[in-house]
Amino acid sequence: MGWTQSKELKNDVIQQRIEFIAQQYESSNIDFSNLIEVLTFYFDHPLNLNTATEEDLESLNLLTPFQVRNLINHRIKKGDLLTIYELRNLKGFDQITLQNIVPFTMVSSSQKPDNFNLKKSLKYGRSEIMSLWGRVLEEQEGYLPRDSSTSENARYMGDPHRLYLRYRFKYSNKLSFGFTADKDPGEEFGKGSNPNGFDFYSAHLFAANIGIVKQLAIGDFHAQFGQGLTFWSGFSYRKTADALNVVRYGRKLSPYASRNENNFLRGAGTTVQIKDFLITAFYSSKAIDANIAEGDTLNAEDRTFTSFQQSGLHRTPGEIADKKAINEQIMGANLGWSKNAVKLGTRIIHSKYGTTFDGNQQLYQKFQLDTHQWYNAGLDANILLKNINLFGEASMSSNGGWAYIGGALIQLDDRISISIINRNFQPDYLSVYANSFGERSSNNNEKGTYIGLKADVANGVVLTGYVDKYQFDWLSFNADGPLSGLDYMMRLQWQVNRNLSVYSRFRQETQTNNAKLEEKINSLTQVSRSYLRFHLTYRVSGQFKINSRVEFSQSNYPGATNGAGFVVYQDFQYSFMDFKSKLTGRLALFDIEDYNARIYAYENDVLYYFSVPAFYNRGTRAFLVYHLKPGGPFEFWAKISRTFLSHQTTYGSGTELIQAPQKTEIRLQVRFKL
Repeated sequence: MGWTQSKELKNDVIQQRIEFIAQQYESSNIDFSNLIEVLTFYFDHPLNLNTATEEDLESLNLLTPFQVRNLINHRIKKGDLLTIYELRNLKGFDQITLQNIVPFTMVSSSQKPDNFNLKKSLKYGRSEIMSLWGRVLEEQEGYLPRDSSTSENARYMGDPHRLYLRYRFKYSNKLSFGFTADKDPGEEFGKGSNPNGFDFYSAHLFAANIGIVKQLAIGDFHAQFGQGLTFWSGFSYRKTADALNVVRYGRKLSPYASRNENNFLRGAGTTVQIKDFLITAFYSSKAIDANIAEGDTLNAEDRTFTSFQQSGLHRTPGEIADKKAINEQIMGANLGWSKNAVKLGTRIIHSKYGTTFDGNQQLYQKFQLDTHQWYNAGLDANILLKNINLFGEASMSSNGGWAYIGGALIQLDDRISISIINRNFQPDYLSVYANSFGERSSNNNEKGTYIGLKADVANGVVLTGYVDKYQFDWLSFNADGPLSGLDYMMRLQWQVNRNLSVYSRFRQETQTNNAKLEEKINSLTQVSRSYLRFHLTYRVSGQFKINSRVEFSQSNYPGATNGAGFVVYQDFQYSFMDFKSKLTGRLALFDIEDYNARIYAYENDVLYYFSVPAFYNRGTRAFLVYHLKPGGPFEFWAKISRTFLSHQTTYGSGTELIQAPQKTEIRLQVRFKL
């Protein structure tokens, strides 16, 4: 069928959502698979706005609670929508919202949803096989031959190839099963530490709507409840440029088919519905990566570990020793009740690890994992009044630590909405899988108040922003004393017309950190970073689109030589005349001397692969992505990227060191669909 305008809109919306999230995460290794899979699923199977449930509409992550409620009330009072553009007459639905949801929704007559039918699912479901190969073209230090003077952990055991294989069968949202296999560059394949081929394997079976059984998960899965304070496995957003996108909607159970080797559950779980109650129970047991304390006894029961290893990399003898070093057992139960505009939930979780955490390594770790097993209990509520959405969760761990988060979305009028969140996570609150809204991913030792704003200033002009004031009462990794911070952002977007959109964004964060001066005792000082961005998107024609951006950064760190920098880039997307292939590219120039002023920017990649590189130093970066869909079951992607440093003779450091000022990466991917 090729790329239609609807598919281009779909790609625009997905990229916008990822960039909203990625710009706040200072990491180049974030997995957005769940977000993309939800939107891709609804693009292939558009959500019928006349039959969609409240949970269906929330799962899009493109509508506010008020928009969801207004749509449902309109259906109750006026009946089915005749066209999607009827939403223009509903309170809170603007042109930008309509443009965002059009690729993923439809309007047709109301039909009673089908229950699970195995024969029908197997007959009409679709299989998908996807494989990927990639590598860095230059020779890196870790792959050089080892000599007598070289440390064993300075060399990789495997080759530089990245290998990925995935099979998945899916029928609507009622049945999914498949497996994933992954090998990172530097890991062995079919020998040594991986005699069975890949370094990581994952498999799942997931079914929905089998009578009173609403969800059934076997194998690898995610569990997400409440506002994420008691338990939330998998990725979850924090502060983003969408200042109102702060409420969590836990999916209870969902299938896992990604590449992250630690942040998931392995076992079984189910959700059953009895009238207005949803009851979920699950159990997980798997070996996870951890750093075992040196000099430990050979007796497994007496061993301790000093940290979890989240990278999933097993390239050197040291990393291989951390692989699946300890056992993790998680079991939990959740009871949810919903009636009209009120949702309540309560849950209890038991966590157990095969060895005890050694909390005496650093003083800031004093309150972390002081036992090898504990319980968490939590309560959450979500209440939607006329113009106010109240939400929150309170949780306690069996060691006496507690935490809460509470907030409100308030629609002041048709054009102005605000969000308010207050949080208090005590230093001794303990939950490895807590993943609630906050400054950091670990939900302990943090207090803060967040206020967000969205205002439709004029037709097509939207102002968003937030202010977040927070503090950490106990020591942190980079602060040998209590820490306080202030983070604020403002973004002004103008949708000039259907083809032209521009926005500007300013963000600044001030925080207490160690001064990092040449002293034996670290002193605390105020450090700050600020960013100013200008961005333009213009669709020249139905086939050609450009994105232009310039962003400036400024850091104030004691001892830094020059805290100012910039990135300027030009993107293009061109769909060829047959609309069966597309070429996307970028040329970026950057000059950022201070690493503390680095700038992250999301870039296009092959399907389900996510690149958010950090621009630092001085040089250029360019990439090309070619996507071919010739018809039939096959689809192809290819990407090549190169970063060149103009004032360096080498690139990278340690095992990643390249004896040249550039790094070139290539990825090839093929997908076969039946």
